[in-house]
Amino acid sequence: HRVRTLKSPPTSLIEATTLPRKVLETAFKQVDVSPATQARIFKALTALPQLKLNVFDVTSRSLIVGLARLNPAADREHRMYAPRFPKPQTEGFFVVVSDAAKDEIVALKRVGWPAADKGRGGGAAKPTARSVIRLPESSVERRLDVSVVSDGYVIMVWRMDGVEVPKVVEVMEVEDDGTKKA
Repeated sequence: HRVRTLKSPPTSLIEATTLPRKVLETAFKQVDVSPATQARIFKALTALPQLKLNVFDVTSRSLIVGLARLNPAADREHRMYAPRFPKPQTEGFFVVVSDAAKDEIVALKRVGWPAADKGRGGGAAKPTARSVIRLPESSVERRLDVSVVSDGYVIMVWRMDGVEVPKVVEVMEVEDDGTKKA
């Protein structure tokens, strides 16, 4: 059984959190990273969130964004790994829905994990969250990009591009006399 080697360094924190430990250990040995430094790096990497992003129930007026943490949180309160920050901070994310064709932000909403004392996954080792994002009406079908941006871990961004959003369906009423009324 061969250990996979690192052909090129990870290009993002997200990629670094998903690489097998053996691959990283091999890479660290190649560049003479001390075992003590490796331990600190692994502690930080295992604390960083690995997210699964889901977009569902898409209508012309809204969509639902679901987040699931794939790796266990460091503690029940979902505190961020920030050893030099003076007070504890909880993990949070901004959901940004944008229209690349128009170069505009369509919606922005902050999402956090459920609190440890609440139901529905609060305090869970692998929490989940979902948020309903309201969309402005549009008379045309559009493709929107959904980004989830960590509010504390710089440059950690998860994306789902090209989410198809249908146009608003116009309903016409018919009067009793047979004439159409908008």
